[in-house]
Amino acid sequence: IRQSKADILIGWSSAILEAIPVAQRAGIKVIIDRGGSHINVQNRALKEAYSSEGLVYHGISDRIMDRELEEYERADAILIPSNTAAKTFVKEGISESKLFVTRLGVDPLGFRPKQVRSRERVTKVISVGAVGLRKGSARLIRAITAIGGHVELHLIGPIETGFNPVLQRLSLINVRLVGPVARSRISKIYQQADIFCLPSIEEGFGMTVLEAMASGLPVVVSDSVGAADIVEDGRTGYVFPVNDEVALANRLQELIDDPEKRKRMGAAAREVAMGEENTWASYTERLILNLNKILS
Repeated sequence: IRQSKADILIGWSSAILEAIPVAQRAGIKVIIDRGGSHINVQNRALKEAYSSEGLVYHGISDRIMDRELEEYERADAILIPSNTAAKTFVKEGISESKLFVTRLGVDPLGFRPKQVRSRERVTKVISVGAVGLRKGSARLIRAITAIGGHVELHLIGPIETGFNPVLQRLSLINVRLVGPVARSRISKIYQQADIFCLPSIEEGFGMTVLEAMASGLPVVVSDSVGAADIVEDGRTGYVFPVNDEVALANRLQELIDDPEKRKRMGAAAREVAMGEENTWASYTERLILNLNKILS
């Protein structure tokens, strides 16, 4: 970005290290764009998740870890998508003054609730994204299995490499592995659902949460999902402790058992998602504001 008196170089985390000293010598501010939590926190969370499922976690390579940690230290600022992610950086010793939260947005015209809800007895819970450990898919499947009854879980997205051994150990009686869905169809997928859930182990933001809210769905997310920043617990959905599978099952059960609560929460969720502060135009304004702060 070129302005009258200053330049800014923005690069993805782990991909800009060599450019930092060159840019800074030329008086250019360097910003790391990090879409998730601090890499140490991400690595530890994934290691624990793999271990809990009896899998070997090979981890993020030492080379990538070292590069990214050095970028954090040498860059002038770090852009991150949520306060949830920002807290992980502070916990790892990065100064708050270096962190600039720029929350993501949603297209207000691209998602809308279904006008007439189906009278089917089966309650449909959906999760959108890669099916695997990072997204908390195993925990969600176990929660649905514990609930049982007239409920179906639809997992929308590709199966993560190495996750099949976990799937083979789980009960999939009430689970539908839908696979990847074209972007042009995703709004209809939300319309066919009753509840949205994203129980990720680590998630910088999670745009699918805003999309589901814009579609009039109550949302259930872990407290490691960045979009928990905008979920009003008990009003637009629920935020549960990431490692508490019982709490996850209980929150889902509440919504499954109470169609009126789902309707009320879904309406409140859409109202929040449709707020001006959650549009992509608002995202652009926040980004420019942060860039100006960094320059000054």
